[in-house]
Amino acid sequence: MIEIIPAIDIIDGKCVRLEQGDFSKATYYKDSPLNVAWQFEKEGAEKIHIVDLDGAKDESMQNIKQLTQIRRNTNLKIDFSGGIRSRVQINRLFEAGADFITIGSMAIKNYEEFRKALEEHDPARFILAADTKNGNLLSDGWTKITNTNIVDFIQQYRILGITNVMSTDVTKDGMLSGTNITYYRQLQEQFPDMNLIASGGISTSEEIVQLNETGIKGVIIGKAFYERRLNLKKVLDNLHTNNNKGNK
Repeated sequence: MIEIIPAIDIIDGKCVRLEQGDFSKATYYKDSPLNVAWQFEKEGAEKIHIVDLDGAKDESMQNIKQLTQIRRNTNLKIDFSGGIRSRVQINRLFEAGADFITIGSMAIKNYEEFRKALEEHDPARFILAADTKNGNLLSDGWTKITNTNIVDFIQQYRILGITNVMSTDVTKDGMLSGTNITYYRQLQEQFPDMNLIASGGISTSEEIVQLNETGIKGVIIGKAFYERRLNLKKVLDNLHTNNNKGNK
């Protein structure tokens, strides 16, 4: 069954959501990242995806404090991303309590550094970020368009042992307009042995059920939870119900 992974995006220590990755279109939420993590855990989450948006923008990890707080005060598995450009930073994040680290720009721009990181740590603890906009792979907090082909990009690191890939259709992210089911189905068909995680635009339980049927292993949901379009407990209950029907 598909794993539901709530997102906690952080700017200046506060929970935010962007529209299509645009920093000028940020919505701030009053609850602290720790309080939000507590609530997600209470509703049944087992894992969260933390995005240090400050780090993604200026290549420095500014919100590692929030990671440490959540690690010490919850039993959640934590995937951390944003602004990670070196093995030194990777080591620091694992020491601070990250269970998984999502790598995007570093994998695109510094192959050798990331290759060495995969030799030093279990590749299963990394998630490759393959974020796209209108078919183009993005880097640097979604601010730069690259010429890298997403299929070649994934295959390059698959050879090195990467099994987890997260892909965000940035045109959908934060818009609550629905996710790109066709895109994720095609990606899953191209890489049937990979653990693919969908992200961007999810706003209904029906979409989650559809993603589950494609074989996608995980889905990251942010704004739909914050804007109360979806309730995590109800989403999980609905998934279990549909999964049980499918097994009969």
